[in-house]
Amino acid sequence: MKGLSLLLGLIFGIIMAAILICIIMKKITTDKSLKAKYDERQEVVRGRAYKYGFLTMCILNILVAFMGKPLSKYLEYGVLVFISVCISLLVFAGYCIFNEAYIGINEKPVRSIILLFAIGVLNIWLGVMNYVLQRGVTEKRLLKVENVNLIAGVLIIVIVIMMIVKQLINKKRLG
Repeated sequence: MKGLSLLLGLIFGIIMAAILICIIMKKITTDKSLKAKYDERQEVVRGRAYKYGFLTMCILNILVAFMGKPLSKYLEYGVLVFISVCISLLVFAGYCIFNEAYIGINEKPVRSIILLFAIGVLNIWLGVMNYVLQRGVTEKRLLKVENVNLIAGVLIIVIVIMMIVKQLINKKRLG
């Protein structure tokens, strides 16, 4: 019975999140569409960013393959892989942000920053709550896969900080 209620809660949460994302995306874009639109220059920059992110992930996954055993004293293998994906996403996002290809031409930057900040804070909160419910790390000082919300939240907050820095650079350049 407990498993069924957890499954129903998960399904309900996913449905509510999807509805909320659709509503928020309509508020972020200037033309009320659900998808960001990019010009040709932004598409080229995003393609280059995908390449750099992918290469970063390949290199990091090779390192994880070789360093997984020694680091398993501190982190589960899945956490190492997740961290490599997060660093790759950070490379992608950073390249796009500082080359002005992260925000679509039909998006409002301030609303995007606020949304990402809220998602980051929520992930950090969920990660901390999960950490507390798990009573911290285990005896082996192992960070488990259940704690990846904390890592994801930090990733999103770092992306928000990069977006704010880019906004300040643009204001200083124009002002």
